[in-house]
Amino acid sequence: MKVQIISSSIRDGRDTHGIALFLKNWMDNNTDVETNIIDLKERNFPLFHERLSFMKEKHEGAVKFSKEIDEADAVIIVSPEYNGSFPASLKNVIDLLYAEWQKKPIGLAVASSGDMAGAQVTKDLQFLLYKIGAHVAKARFHVAHVGTAFKEDGSTENEEFYNKHAKSLWENLEWFIKANQ
Repeated sequence: MKVQIISSSIRDGRDTHGIALFLKNWMDNNTDVETNIIDLKERNFPLFHERLSFMKEKHEGAVKFSKEIDEADAVIIVSPEYNGSFPASLKNVIDLLYAEWQKKPIGLAVASSGDMAGAQVTKDLQFLLYKIGAHVAKARFHVAHVGTAFKEDGSTENEEFYNKHAKSLWENLEWFIKANQ
């Protein structure tokens, strides 16, 4: 099985990339799943003006991204909360694809700098992903006070707590994967 983890923040000094690293390390150590991080900051995508399938001249990176999502058994989206929603970089790549998201099991790992742990992001992403036909896992990986919860290398002082939530997210995603086979 393959799971792609999308690290959606492209800001300098971003805090949520540590969550993507934590989840990848957890999956590598606790499952037999092949995992990969798609780091939108590294990809440096342009603002796409239409869906990939409609483009006459297809962006090479977009074609690669499409294949990565299409071939994945599941996707985990790691998103910060920016002004009560998710970043434009994430909306850009979600809207780029359509068929690739159909019935795709999606896990949400959302974070905020405050107490609400990205609850608004979850609501917005859940609606968007349901609208395009993805299967959004009910288990979530919420992180409050992300700036102090995870370090840049993906480590955390609250490992037991986050291990429990990573396990719950994975078990729910795994159920969706098996249901889709």
